[in-house]
Amino acid sequence: MKNFIVKNYGYLKPEELDPAVVDDGLVLMEYSNSWKNRIVSILNWILDEAIWLKMLRVKPVLKKYKRNTRQKSILSREEMDKLFPDNFDELSKIWNKNQRVSDEGFMFGTLYAHMTSTGRRGA
Repeated sequence: MKNFIVKNYGYLKPEELDPAVVDDGLVLMEYSNSWKNRIVSILNWILDEAIWLKMLRVKPVLKKYKRNTRQKSILSREEMDKLFPDNFDELSKIWNKNQRVSDEGFMFGTLYAHMTSTGRRGA
């Protein structure tokens, strides 16, 4: 926050924050779109507070950036079916360290199926 937001916008009052200037600055940065969206989220949070404190009447709209998701980090439908079969016994065997049917294997299989299907990338 200090290295970017305070440095680039800390001298401005909330009403002086120009979305076009923010966008121009972020476009020039050689960071990922996820990083840029994090900056936008923080600025939006600051602007929400400014609205709440009645420092602004209208909140400027800041641009969100499309994420550069690479296909290799996404499991195919076939991979998902193989890792997370519908059958309780098959699922629990895959996710049990001893390849046996168990509640523990089912629990881990269900947990990881949920995480993968909702976009979570790790524990």
